[in-house]
Amino acid sequence: MKKFVVVSFVATAISLLVFSEVPCSGELIQSGFNDVSGINSNSTVNSPFNTGNASLNGQGTGEAGWAGPWHMTVGSAVVNSSTTFEGDGAAAFFQNTAAADRTLAIAPTDLFRVSFELLLPTAPSLDVIFRDYDSHIPSIFSAIAVQWSVGSDLQVSVLDGVEDSVQTGGTYAEPTGIFLSTGVWHEMTTIIDPVSRTWTIAVDGKIFVPTDPLGFRGVPKTLDSIQFLNENASPKGSYIDAVTIDTNSLPSVPEPSAGLLMALGLIAFAGRSVFGMAGRIF
Repeated sequence: MKKFVVVSFVATAISLLVFSEVPCSGELIQSGFNDVSGINSNSTVNSPFNTGNASLNGQGTGEAGWAGPWHMTVGSAVVNSSTTFEGDGAAAFFQNTAAADRTLAIAPTDLFRVSFELLLPTAPSLDVIFRDYDSHIPSIFSAIAVQWSVGSDLQVSVLDGVEDSVQTGGTYAEPTGIFLSTGVWHEMTTIIDPVSRTWTIAVDGKIFVPTDPLGFRGVPKTLDSIQFLNENASPKGSYIDAVTIDTNSLPSVPEPSAGLLMALGLIAFAGRSVFGMAGRIF
């Protein structure tokens, strides 16, 4: 088995991680928000997306691997062509609060990765949130497996759940020490293990390693849906592009390697942020 060593900060210390490559018989499922160029584009006009600032709701029909199109559950979002990461379209969440969901045709049962590009023109007034959840459970708090957010300080925070379906206001965000920059596309990657019911996040390839494995917020039985929530993210909202669900060969959810850390000692990297303030209730 291959071993991968990745260096990352944990709190104010540096942890060394070891990843085992897990072979999976998987596939790549994508949504590009494009029309004539880029991911899933084709020669049919306004297919699979109308990029002329048309509503995101109901768009994406024909993209392989999905049970249906994008669905707006709160507020509205559009597909725009002026600000994109790739191709000729991206989803733009301009409204103060808006949420978009999409469900897979077949839920992953082994290790998988959800990644997308995220652009924040300015710092959000509150936050933007990503969730992976079970669409078959009516209560969203019971349905949520994974939840992370980017707050007004631009720091990425994670919700380390204990499967108690805790509601809003009853839990705290755990800061990662990873900060985004405004006006820059960032690759947000969530690695999820449905078997161990653990997960972690990577930003632009920098993997967050918690002191203990991150758990699920609720009690999902299947992880078939994703949600992007632009929550009070005024004044200029947020953009997402190049959504990818990958169930091919992936590294396992990481845990700190104390042995390697002791052997190699401290490794200093200049200019990197470490943990800041306590998490916000969400």
